[in-house]
Amino acid sequence: MSYTTQQSGVNRMKQVVFFVLLCALSSLGASPNRPIIIPPSSLVSTDITHAGEDEVAVVTRLIQTTAEQLTTEQHLKELMISFKQERESFAAGDYSKKRASQMVRYARDILQIITDLHVQHLFPNEYLEEIKVFTSIASKNHIKKPS
Repeated sequence: MSYTTQQSGVNRMKQVVFFVLLCALSSLGASPNRPIIIPPSSLVSTDITHAGEDEVAVVTRLIQTTAEQLTTEQHLKELMISFKQERESFAAGDYSKKRASQMVRYARDILQIITDLHVQHLFPNEYLEEIKVFTSIASKNHIKKPS
């Protein structure tokens, strides 16, 4: 095999590798509307086990933590259902101050829980923006005491 034949084969191989990399990179950028989001909670290292702690105690603590998170998530679901019902009533023409105030409170609580659980990536941006609009109303209506 001559030097030029080897060089041609190497160049062809470089072209194939470049093409494959180009295809792989273009498929990553094919969906600009859906960025890859890594929740901050997964970037924080936590020490679940403690040196010398009984394995049963570790699992007990894990179960307790999971149960607390489930309770919080169930409360979030109830708030979201209530918010949706209030929003539908408001859209149907019930423009009472009480209903609007309740929607603002639900939105504030929903956003707080979503933020605390670091689950923003699970919800559409439109929903989060809607919740933020109602939450901003709550912060604008809050009367600040002079220092």
